[in-house]
Amino acid sequence: MVRIVNFDPEVRVIPSKQRPRRIKLQGSDGVLYTFLLKGHEDLRQDERVMQLLGLANNLLNSDITTSDMHIRIPTYAVIPLSPNAGLVQWVPHCDTMEAIIVEYRRHIGVSPQLEFKIMQETIRGDYDSASPDLKLRALQTGLSRTAGDDINKLLWLKSASTERWLLRRWTFTRTLAAMGMVGYLLGLGDRHPSNLLVDRVSGKIVHIDFGDCFEVAMRRERFPEHVPFRLTRMLVNACGASRLEGPLRITMVEVMRVMRTNRESMMAMLEAFVYDPLISWRLLNTAAKQPSPDPPKNQGHNATAVKPLPKPEEPANPESGQQEGASMAASLRVHRTESQLMRGSVMAASMAASVEPDVSSVADGVGTVDHSTAQSEAITRIHNKLNGNDIEGEENLDVENQVRLLIDQATSLSNLSKSFKGWCPFW
Repeated sequence: MVRIVNFDPEVRVIPSKQRPRRIKLQGSDGVLYTFLLKGHEDLRQDERVMQLLGLANNLLNSDITTSDMHIRIPTYAVIPLSPNAGLVQWVPHCDTMEAIIVEYRRHIGVSPQLEFKIMQETIRGDYDSASPDLKLRALQTGLSRTAGDDINKLLWLKSASTERWLLRRWTFTRTLAAMGMVGYLLGLGDRHPSNLLVDRVSGKIVHIDFGDCFEVAMRRERFPEHVPFRLTRMLVNACGASRLEGPLRITMVEVMRVMRTNRESMMAMLEAFVYDPLISWRLLNTAAKQPSPDPPKNQGHNATAVKPLPKPEEPANPESGQQEGASMAASLRVHRTESQLMRGSVMAASMAASVEPDVSSVADGVGTVDHSTAQSEAITRIHNKLNGNDIEGEENLDVENQVRLLIDQATSLSNLSKSFKGWCPFW
C-alpha cells in the first residue's frame, strides 16, 4: 500500500474562476503524484461515473474477445472530500479536442472557425435562432467547403514512425467507440470539444465533465441534443480509411455485446446510481442547465471568430503552449486545465453510500416533482437500451442493428445541425 510521505511545498494556483490548486503528493514508493484540489464544486457524480466505467472495464477485460482487442475506457481518480471540494487526478500529455484543432489550424494558417464562418455567411443571421432547414443547409455548406481532417493529420504528424501512427490510430478508434457505447447507456451528454481530451502520446480519448447524465441534455428546453454520442466528421476521419466501418464499428458492436451479456451487473450499478439521492435531485433539474447561445466576451487582443466554448468557468492549463490571441484561444486556456487532469484507477467508494441531496442546485419548484417518476423513467430507458428496445419503431434489435441505427443517428446531419454552436457540430 502506497502511503503519503509528504506534500510538495509548491502549490500552483490555476488562474480560473474557482482558483483550483495543483498539488503534488510524495508517495512512499518515491513517486510524485499530481492532483487538482478543487473547491466550490461537487465531485460526487464524477466519482460515481468513474465507478461505472471501472465496472465496464472489468467486464471488457473478462470477455475473451474484447480482452484480446485490448479495449479499455480511460479512467481517472476522483476523490470527493466534502460536498463542495475534492481531488481529481492529473492526467499528463492530454489536450482538449478543441486545443489541438486550434493549434493545428494556426500552424497551417487557417481560421479555427472556418466552417462556422461559412455557415454564418449562409444563414446571414444568428445561427442558434435560425430555422432547422436553414441550419441544415448551412451545416452542409460548411462541411462541403472544408476537409475536416485536422485530427487525422495531427495523429500522423505527431507520430515518429508509421508503426507508432497505426498504434495511436487504433487506440484513438477503440477508446472513441468504447466510451461512445458506455456513454450512450449512461445517457451522457454535453460532449463538446472541450470535454474530450486526446492523449498526445498514446492517442486515447479521455472524457471529462459528467454533469449531464441520464439524457438530461436531450430533455432540456433550449437546444436539446439529438445524438446518442459524439461522432462528428473529424472524429470519423481520424479513424482511418475505413471510417465508420472496420475497427470503429467492430469495437462498438463488441462493447455493446459485452454490456448486454452482463446486463444484470450493469443494471445493478446503474440503479444504484439513479437512486443515489444526489443524482435523483439532478434528474429533476433537467432544464436548469442550459447552454449559452452567445460566445463569451472577448478575452484576447482581437477576436473575429465566434467562440464555441459554452463553459468559461473551467480551469485553465498553466502549462499550455497556446499563445495569447483571439478570444477563442484565450477562453481555451480557461478550459484546458480541467481537461489535462485525469487518469487513474477507479476509487473504491461504495455505490450504496448515503449522499445528502444538493438542495442548492435544485431549481425553484422542482422539489414538487415526483422523484420516483424520474427515477423509474431513467431505469426504464437503460433497461430498453440493454435489450435493444430503445430506438423508436424498433423492438428486440440485435447488437449489430442497434449499433448501426445508433451510428446513423450520431452522424445524421439533420440531428447535428440542431445542436447549439458551442457543441461544434461542424468539427
